[in-house]
Amino acid sequence: DSSTSGQWRTEKGSTLANFDCALRFYANSETAELDICIHNPNRARHNGGLWDLGDPGSIHFQELSVEVRVPDSASAWLKPELDQPALRGEAIEGMKLYQDSSGGEQWQSRNHVNARGEITTRFRGYQVRVNNRNLHSGNRATPVICLQGKAHSVQASTRDFWQNFPSSLSSGQGKITIGLFPKDAAEPYELQGGEQKSQTVYLNYSNDPEALLWTQVPLTPVLDAAQYELSLIHI
Repeated sequence: DSSTSGQWRTEKGSTLANFDCALRFYANSETAELDICIHNPNRARHNGGLWDLGDPGSIHFQELSVEVRVPDSASAWLKPELDQPALRGEAIEGMKLYQDSSGGEQWQSRNHVNARGEITTRFRGYQVRVNNRNLHSGNRATPVICLQGKAHSVQASTRDFWQNFPSSLSSGQGKITIGLFPKDAAEPYELQGGEQKSQTVYLNYSNDPEALLWTQVPLTPVLDAAQYELSLIHI
């Protein structure tokens, strides 16, 4: 493992947010795991005992993304969902999948409002665009993206992609961009005082097109209820 932590600062030098970043490699594996956490160290005021948005302790930011460069890339592919074929194109093209909302029937729920009480989701689910042209759309993306070069390929995915909307995966100009907080959202993000958000990115450096599919349906062990009873553990 390799980890680091630090602070993002404003142009005036004051602390905007703290961050923690951990990069994990596994023996005999071509997959790496990147964990990123952003934390607002400010104290929330909670005027009147309410946790409303717009609190003086909040921070606002436009984007938080991870870029992976593949200088010799020649082609790209993007698999929007596990049961769908990959969309293919030239590496120089701007291919992007952007998840704007949950994709469910309540995608315009009032749970998704800003400090002014306005709903910020703009359309249901996700869209795939190539050179600003809408190529494909759907409700809940489980995507993997790849840039293929002469010597090697790089694939990328994230844990709980659609659940963490807004989110994005894109390729173009010799790099993959993983939008943890993509700039495509309707307005800047607000993180209240004391809040933090952790997300996980997966990278794979093989030519196996199925190498990262497991990240969208990870194995989850489930014990029978009788096992809990036999363990005599009381919660």
